[in-house]
Amino acid sequence: MNPTLRTGLLIFLDVLIGFAVVCVLPFAWILRDGLGPDSVSTTGLAAVSETVMSFYVGPVILVLVFLELAVRKLVPAVETQSPKLTWLMWGIAVAVVVLLSYGVVALMFAT
Repeated sequence: MNPTLRTGLLIFLDVLIGFAVVCVLPFAWILRDGLGPDSVSTTGLAAVSETVMSFYVGPVILVLVFLELAVRKLVPAVETQSPKLTWLMWGIAVAVVVLLSYGVVALMFAT
């Protein structure tokens, strides 16, 4: 596998994991019991299990972490990359996070 492709794939998986943990998991925590007068309060392990299964964010995070570990373990690392290419990859990763965040906000406020 091309080292640039390996680095890009690892950065992409890191971005997806970070997005799921930072953006999706808090919404799952807020929405786990519902909103409004029909909401039900849960505590303890029931709250954690409902949060993890809301939007299936828990299984998605586990699959993404497993994929990242598999890529790191199975695909050999080659010599280090140029700093210019590394900055380019991280710039693309930041752009992907911004677009994913925009998509979540657009879905939330869609009428």
